[in-house]
Amino acid sequence: MQTRKVTWFVSVFITMFTPSIGAVEKINISKKQAEKSEWTTTFYSAKFTNGTLHELLQFESEITNNKIYILALTRKLNTFYKKFDWEVEGQISKNVGPRQKNWELNIPIIIRWNILKFQRKILKSFAAGVGLSYASKPPEYEIDLHGDSSKLLLYNMVEIDFFLPNYPSLFFVARIHHRSTMFQFFNQNNRGASNALGFGLKYRF
Repeated sequence: MQTRKVTWFVSVFITMFTPSIGAVEKINISKKQAEKSEWTTTFYSAKFTNGTLHELLQFESEITNNKIYILALTRKLNTFYKKFDWEVEGQISKNVGPRQKNWELNIPIIIRWNILKFQRKILKSFAAGVGLSYASKPPEYEIDLHGDSSKLLLYNMVEIDFFLPNYPSLFFVARIHHRSTMFQFFNQNNRGASNALGFGLKYRF
């Protein structure tokens, strides 16, 4: 009798948490469709740090209360060597916090490395981009850090995105958001700008 109860419980558990054949087929079809998609939209929130980009990459920066909310639309332009994509992205951003209240527009060109096979792993791709960043006014937090800033600066981004099980068109995103004077090219009175670390979601359509 005890053995029957255990067998019944195991069978119910497997039935509840194992997708049906039809569901698996739908997921696989959705994955193939997502692979062919050329458009993505990303929303993420990031917090600014008080250090340099180098310090952020080494996890030596402190997180501040200044935030930025970003909505991005990305278009894949081309694929080469089967695993690499060229992309162009447009962003509209809103800075909020004690020392950041401006709007920001960013347009980077991105190269993406699709490092792992779609069906097997959680980690999907690694990307890096460079372009221009235009703020509605010189950001106050950048002035606090470096004594000066400009509306127009260089923009850099680094991104890692991850698959979400059973959601083939939706991805979890971690991104570094960086504005730079590019060695004082955009502003001779400022050798730095701002760095933010953010997390969000990406939808491929």
